[in-house]
This record gives sequence, structure tokens and C-alpha cells, in this order.
Amino acid sequence: MIDLHGHYLPWVGDGVASLDEALLMLRMAEADGVRVAVLTPTVVPGPTPLARVELEKKFAAFAQIARRRGLHVHLRLGAELVHGPGAIEAIDRGELPFIGAWEGRQVALLRWAEDFIPIG
Repeated sequence: MIDLHGHYLPWVGDGVASLDEALLMLRMAEADGVRVAVLTPTVVPGPTPLARVELEKKFAAFAQIARRRGLHVHLRLGAELVHGPGAIEAIDRGELPFIGAWEGRQVALLRWAEDFIPIG
């Protein structure tokens, strides 16, 4: 099983509160049959967006800790992009880790902002 949307990554955004909580959640996911988990911290575009480089550093550190603690879930870095001003431009500039690819195209996880209602 593949988990495409998990807020397991500690130290960023609205994810888990601690390293211990993150590892516990991953252990539970692994016990439930998850073999691949895409960690998708929330990214809000704006004047001070979460930098992709920082996300990648935190992800690498967490993945190493998870392996050392005996977790076998294959971890990947993605992001949940909150739609709003600058969101599409952030994708175009490569500031967003994609959750994967489908039919040769990169796939982004997009969340509507709470104060935004799409037309139609």
C-alpha cells in the first residue's frame, strides 16, 4: 500500500508535534501494510515560503533516523501546496516537491485555501 498524503515529517508546518510521534505514526502505518509513504508537509506560498532546500534537509535527517530505528517503509518527500496567490508560480519555479508522476507528468497535491471557493 502507498500513502500519498502523510504529515509524518516533524519540524515543519502542521505535521506531527515531535520525532517520537512521527516514528510512532510510521510504525502504525507499516503495521497496517503501508510500504511507501510520501511525506507531504503543507507549503503556503507567499513572501516567506518554506524553502525546498530546507524541506529536503529535514526529510533526509528524518529518513535516516527512521531507518536507524528499524522502520522499513520507503519514504519519499512531497508537499501539500495550499492554493492561493503565487501557488502556480511556486510550482513553475520548482519550489515544490511533487508527490510522484502519472502518465509521464509530475503530480502535485493541491489543497484549496480555507477562504477560497473555486468557481464552478
